[in-house]
Amino acid sequence: MGVFLMQWIGSTYSPIGLDCGSRFIKAAQIQYTRGKPRVCATASIQRMSEQLDVAEVNRISDVLYRQGFVGTRIAMAVPPAKILTSILELPPRTTNSPFDQLARVEFARHQKCEPNTFEMSWWELPHASRVAKTTSVMAVGCRYTDADAILDPFDAVGLDVLKLDSSSVATARACSNVLARQGGISAILDLGWRSASLVILHDQTIVYDRPLGEAGIEQLYKDLSSSLGVKFDVIDVLISQQTKLSSENDGDMQAQREITRAIDNHFAMLLKDLELSFSYAANQYASTNIDRLLLMGGGASIPGLVKNWSENLGMKVEIVHLADLMPCVKGMASSERSSMTTALGLAMGGTA
Repeated sequence: MGVFLMQWIGSTYSPIGLDCGSRFIKAAQIQYTRGKPRVCATASIQRMSEQLDVAEVNRISDVLYRQGFVGTRIAMAVPPAKILTSILELPPRTTNSPFDQLARVEFARHQKCEPNTFEMSWWELPHASRVAKTTSVMAVGCRYTDADAILDPFDAVGLDVLKLDSSSVATARACSNVLARQGGISAILDLGWRSASLVILHDQTIVYDRPLGEAGIEQLYKDLSSSLGVKFDVIDVLISQQTKLSSENDGDMQAQREITRAIDNHFAMLLKDLELSFSYAANQYASTNIDRLLLMGGGASIPGLVKNWSENLGMKVEIVHLADLMPCVKGMASSERSSMTTALGLAMGGTA
């Protein structure tokens, strides 16, 4: 009886979802109690090294331990530079066709490598508005040599990487409950430090996945650092408090105008890219319009972005909040931003 009660009231924990950005490493873990999940731990760890070498991974391991994460199991995203992505046109799918093999061979042709040199996953895309005589699939993969280079430092410090995942797939997984309430076509934009990435989903299936290399917020920070003569950590504060700057202080007003101008200039090209991407998706799936954009990542909380983009794009733009995706332990929801979305999706992809 005692053993049964321990199993019934006990908790299990997901692997630690690890999203290794270029400025911060985000971590999230899920606790399952009686089958019900909640986010039990998160951490944002500033990068000290460009490389995830043994020393850097060992430091990450120490921070995770101090922040209350449980266990050594890790689920992490393949770095953007190492992920392989292709849309494949394959013959019509039949019961007897070796579809996995066909997808692998065609993916290898697209990526100009041998079929036995990578791991991959694929999913069938919804039928587009045009009548097609082929089966369209989206495939993602990672070369074994790249995977080994990612895994080796974690093995060296005793962290067990159970799964390498696509960050786009993990992001869509984290947002699945929010997207289910919407239906149709939605988009998710991750505004990261050095780059941004756009994912478009049709009924929760990823149909478009595009990196936007120059749209990260690092260049915005460099521009502001140059014009205002301050360091990046000061810019963090200035941007977050932009709407609170005093209109009675000439220095505040000048800084506010400079920040607003820099933000508008920085994101002008991104807005054009978004419009082109949305136009492409609307042409592919003419029966449904894109009317919702979810924002996540370090740049999502820039003041004024949601309002301005909603007006410019003519659609609902909203920030993804951790508490909207999954219940959180008390006191966590108010302090966590949308930058944890991918880390949560990685943790969700593991086994409880």
